Amino acid sequence: MMGMSLNNIYEHIYTAATFAAIISSYFKKKDERDEFRQFIILEITKVPEQLMFSLYDNDELKFYFASIVKNQVCSSTSPWHKQRYSSEIYSEDYSFDIPDEDEITTSSSYQKKRQVNKAINYLQGKNPKLMEDFDHFKWYYFDNKSYRQIEKMLRENGTPINRHTIRTKVIRAEALIKNYIKNNYDNNND
Repeated sequence: MMGMSLNNIYEHIYTAATFAAIISSYFKKKDERDEFRQFIILEITKVPEQLMFSLYDNDELKFYFASIVKNQVCSSTSPWHKQRYSSEIYSEDYSFDIPDEDEITTSSSYQKKRQVNKAINYLQGKNPKLMEDFDHFKWYYFDNKSYRQIEKMLRENGTPINRHTIRTKVIRAEALIKNYIKNNYDNNND
């Protein structure tokens, strides 16, 4: 141990370039790296003291650290993913009930679908970069496709996007549409 305390080991992990490079290989943005670095230090503090000293003494700490980082970042069931994807935008109730063609017989259902389509047309025109988000939204809500089905369809068409990214795009489009409808239709009629 050579006089190295557990706090010194944690500080070494937090400040050493070797450990920063491991995190940088997964996160390109500085704020994401900093957020993850804080998270991973808290996770490392859960490792038993004896194991930490052993890893440090045997010069295996960076390999152990790399494996923990990889598991946290790549596993969709890791505490990192649970924390990161349970933020407010994901935990809010974004259930968006869009009527089927059969339900359009009632004026309120028809009105709602019409408002959604107007919102999509307006928002797509305002920001063409979001066209893909709105396409995913339409497939998910209007065509009743699951994220997996959309992922498979895109992969077959030569555009591989994973379902987590698709989900993010659908949620983003949904939030924009809801906000547009709230601001333009809540207090005044179409």
